Amino acid sequence: MSKIESLPFADGSFDAVVATGVLEYSELERALPELARVLRPGGLAVVSYPNPGNLYGLWKTRAWYRFVRAAKRIARQPPLAFPRGSRAVPPERLRERLAAAGLQPERTEYTSYLAVPAPLDELLPGLTERLGRRLERSGTALGRRLAGQVVYAARRLA
Repeated sequence: MSKIESLPFADGSFDAVVATGVLEYSELERALPELARVLRPGGLAVVSYPNPGNLYGLWKTRAWYRFVRAAKRIARQPPLAFPRGSRAVPPERLRERLAAAGLQPERTEYTSYLAVPAPLDELLPGLTERLGRRLERSGTALGRRLAGQVVYAARRLA
């Protein structure tokens, strides 16, 4: 169990909570109610979660990482261990889970746009950043397919 699933604070301790880069490694059914528990009624929760439909993530997990693992096997290199979390949750389902935990979603923002595939993103970091910022400002439907993260603002219900 991760810390976010059992916070060491009294009920209603905070006016706001922020959880970015952590929910994907937790059990959402335990973590989201725990965030709601430590918020006072009307308090604000800002959380992020990876966008499971983004093209960069699909490319990286289904093609690039497989290539890297195969290359490591051929080179007889040990595989790296990465943390694993819960299954991917689409944005509409995460909003439902927030609501079920007592957090009323108010706003959803797509962010962290990644349009240059691995490994080119690391070889061309300037281009990757400029293109990502331009897409983030555009707010197009294609941009949502390129957003790596989704940020949610939700209020604890009274």
